[in-house]
Amino acid sequence: MAAVAPRRSRAAPSSKRPSKWTVEYYVTASGASPVLEWLRKLPDPKRAALLAFVDFALVPMGKDIGQSGYVKALGQALFELRVDHDAAELSQVFSADLSSRSELASLTAEGILLRVFCTFYGDRVVLLLSGLDKGADPKAQPRAIRAARKLLADWQVEQAAAKGRQRKR
Repeated sequence: MAAVAPRRSRAAPSSKRPSKWTVEYYVTASGASPVLEWLRKLPDPKRAALLAFVDFALVPMGKDIGQSGYVKALGQALFELRVDHDAAELSQVFSADLSSRSELASLTAEGILLRVFCTFYGDRVVLLLSGLDKGADPKAQPRAIRAARKLLADWQVEQAAAKGRQRKR
């Protein structure tokens, strides 16, 4: 899977542009990871759908999937990833091979309507901030977007502070 250990996000300098995108999970100053906490609470088929989306779409294409309707720009560097298919359907949509991923193929579900809030930065890095199961609570989206904006603002402050500390060295 494309699951990456939670860590404070920082773009690594690179002279060669990588062919794939790196997916990171935002970790707050207190050590919490809102998107991973949300992901752990999802039922298995929905979790499998999101992980398949990360593997089959986000890692290979990053924000280039924006043309497909799976990414919506919300402004101020915040994006919404839209996952509306189960893992098997996503493998077909993105021409991914599920033969070695039977654990994903067997987890099918109806009514997947997940939203993941993220930002893109650095040399092909996607930072996942938080998520929402819109199917479970359709009225929660405005509140979830406000919370994601706050997380993004906190991350941006942390990044600016880290750059300031690096310049002082």
